[in-house]
Amino acid sequence: MIEETLKQVLKNKFCTNELEKEKLIKVLFLTQRYLNTHNLESSEVKYIKSIRAKGKCYNNGESIGLSICHTLNSSMEQIEEVILHEIAHALVGNDFGHGIVWQSKAIELGLSIEHIKNYQISC
Repeated sequence: MIEETLKQVLKNKFCTNELEKEKLIKVLFLTQRYLNTHNLESSEVKYIKSIRAKGKCYNNGESIGLSICHTLNSSMEQIEEVILHEIAHALVGNDFGHGIVWQSKAIELGLSIEHIKNYQISC
């Protein structure tokens, strides 16, 4: 669900100009489309003020947060990877972290092996 976050974007809460606003809106709708595709349409999408984390899955997919900074300064391809990364967490549950269950789901969703390698857990 993007309604509340969309209202905030339209009120310029997260951006300083029309190009930024347009990009934030585009990403919201893209995220909602992915959530709908994966039967997560009730998940809330929000923008977060994180510099370190590009995205965050809360409460096993109850909501997904996307970093404002990362969203405004990254390509749509990079943003799409973050969206899919967080959807993988939502689908398998946060308890699996970046382990093999999450990795399998991330690959199934189309994330690259290079992306997955960044999150491999060494034993």
